[in-house]
Parts: sequence; structure tokens; C-alpha cells
Amino acid sequence: MGSNTQLDMVLNVFAIIIFVSMFVLLFIFFIFYKKNDNKLRSAYAALIDAGFMEEITNGFYADSGLSGFVNRAYLLSRIVSGKSVKIERNKFLDPRAQKFLLTRFDFKWLNSFLILYYSSLVLVVIMMLVVFIDKALLS
Repeated sequence: MGSNTQLDMVLNVFAIIIFVSMFVLLFIFFIFYKKNDNKLRSAYAALIDAGFMEEITNGFYADSGLSGFVNRAYLLSRIVSGKSVKIERNKFLDPRAQKFLLTRFDFKWLNSFLILYYSSLVLVVIMMLVVFIDKALLS
């Protein structure tokens, strides 16, 4: 029974560390949002003005605050990296949008954003594993 109590304590400490780390990442995401939202809006406005996408495609996420920023920034990172981006049911963004954006904007901040984005995903997976281990081993 002593080892279960120790394991439970270790898992609880680990869960608290991950939980606090998630709040730190959320705070950093908020700073990114405040610092880069105008840049992101400008990039999407340029795409709309150039006819690469319609306002309705961007509209919902543009007014959704931090969560909308995360979605739009991730989508923009896919566009800038040249990956296929589905913007409507059967419509994909024109591949020329990548070159269009890269010649007009500096997206160095997107690399830091992606590191934060993937770090948060890893932390969520680790938290789920900790909960699973806690339920499976200690039940």
C-alpha cells in the first residue's frame, strides 16, 4: 500500500506541474494574441483583398478572441509553409497565396507560436496519460 500512496503523490505533483504549465502557456498565448493580432488581421485582410479567400471564411474566427487567434494563426502557418488549406467544403486555398503573403509580411513570430502550440498539445496528452495512469493503476 505504501508504493501506491507514493505513486499517487508523484502523479498528483506531476499533474499540478502540468496544470500550472498550461496556465503559463495560456498567459504566453495571451501575450502573443495582444502582440500579433493586428499582424494576423492584416495578413488575412490582404488575402481577402487579393481574392484568395472570402470575408465569411475568416469572419467567425476574427471575432473569437484568443481562441480565434490560435485557430487563425495555425491556419496562417499552414498557408505560409505551403501546405494545402481547405477553406470551404470543396474549395482549397490557391497555392499562390503562400508567395503572396511571404512577399508582403514577416512571419518570424509564427515559428514561436507553433512551438507554443505544439507544446500545449504535448502537455494535454501528458495530462491525459497521467489521469489514465492514475485511474488504471490506483483503482
